[in-house]
Amino acid sequence: MKRKGLVMLCLAIAMTATAQNKYCKSYEDFKADQWTEIDTVYLNGHSKSHQLWVGGNDYKLTTGDKAQDEIIKKEAFAVICKDTIYVNCRNLRFENTGFGNGYTKGYRYDGDKLCIVNKIIGKAALTRQSLLGGLGGAVGGAIAASSQMSNQVCYLIESDAKKGKVNIRLIDDAFMAEVLKDHQKVADEYNAIKKKKDRQSAATVFPILQHLGLID
Repeated sequence: MKRKGLVMLCLAIAMTATAQNKYCKSYEDFKADQWTEIDTVYLNGHSKSHQLWVGGNDYKLTTGDKAQDEIIKKEAFAVICKDTIYVNCRNLRFENTGFGNGYTKGYRYDGDKLCIVNKIIGKAALTRQSLLGGLGGAVGGAIAASSQMSNQVCYLIESDAKKGKVNIRLIDDAFMAEVLKDHQKVADEYNAIKKKKDRQSAATVFPILQHLGLID
């Protein structure tokens, strides 16, 4: 009985050590594996209806400590909670457009880069929004929400912040052409998808990157 109890205690200690909570303040710190440990992280997701509008940055992270919460909200680049990476969207920019506040899940890409899945923003999003501009009320809201849900794409973080803002790269057709240049069969399957919107959607791109072993 004592032996069983000791085994369970060792397992509990191992699980606690594995499930470290920590944050880093920059992409360079992330690459260098330089983290600051924190005791507790509370993970809260927004409501389902709110997720329709804000895409993937639907997580709020808190610690219960006011000073640490300010760091997590405004200064942290990424947080690891129970072995999952969460990236702060506050300072991410694509085509001079931001996602807003909140955290999104991050995935290691090719070792030292980060991939995130989020709503499409920038010029393409503005074009779509103008097309929906004539529809108001519940109908317009429902169409816009549906549009957001069907337009999740993958972005890559591969450089640090300049003037406090992190410029990210859309994983688009040009990017995929480079990735797939030595994988002709997969490239043919990708290019066979007629609509650009469908080709570049996260539903298409993410599984391919996983299949190639680029996403961890």
